[in-house]
Amino acid sequence: MNSIEVCLTPALMPNFSVDNKVVVVIDVLRATSTFATALHHGLRAIQPVAEVDKAKQLAAEGMLTAGEREGKRIEGLAHGNSPTEYLDVFFKDKTLAMTTTNGTKCIALSVGALAIYTCAFNNLSATVAHLGTLHSDILVLCSGWKDRYNQEDTWCAGAIVKGLLGTHTPDNDAADAAAMLFGCVENELLVAATHTAHYKRLVGNGVSIRDIEWCFSIDVAPVVIRLEGELLRVLG
Repeated sequence: MNSIEVCLTPALMPNFSVDNKVVVVIDVLRATSTFATALHHGLRAIQPVAEVDKAKQLAAEGMLTAGEREGKRIEGLAHGNSPTEYLDVFFKDKTLAMTTTNGTKCIALSVGALAIYTCAFNNLSATVAHLGTLHSDILVLCSGWKDRYNQEDTWCAGAIVKGLLGTHTPDNDAADAAAMLFGCVENELLVAATHTAHYKRLVGNGVSIRDIEWCFSIDVAPVVIRLEGELLRVLG
């Protein structure tokens, strides 16, 4: 049986190797929730960009761009990191370059892996079902907040670990702990979310409750997302 590990923050990534592993990047609030929503509702592809300057360069070259820092849309980029914004039919069949505080950085940290996927509660079941077919070790990378631990990414990591117990063995304490923590909140996820630091931070920055609650809505965007070259696309 293959193994599954969890890295609780990107600051801990130097302690892990991505060689011969599949990496699953999680950023529930909000990057990977946005990726799933946008791609499920017709966006063709997303180019994740780690740095703001690169995103602005792409904007100057005429590419559709989006991004946030500190939960707020970046001036000079056309769109933000709100998943519900991408329910609009305007985005159908378009390609978007996006930079975020945490999630896109974690994708960059994962380069060199066998494959890179992104996951959130929005596309949890589809992603777990696909990962269960892979005969590879898995590393789940939680984006956290500015290299710090956060609860919501750990819960999602725990849901993945729990969903893969039939095919993958937890291989570090973080994987076991994440699964246990998810078990504590899975029946009251939205209530638990209101107690998280990033929920409070985003609300304080003016992000709508509807937008945040969407990020904790399980399987509303049932797609499997994989990095292909420089672009995130729906698998299959």
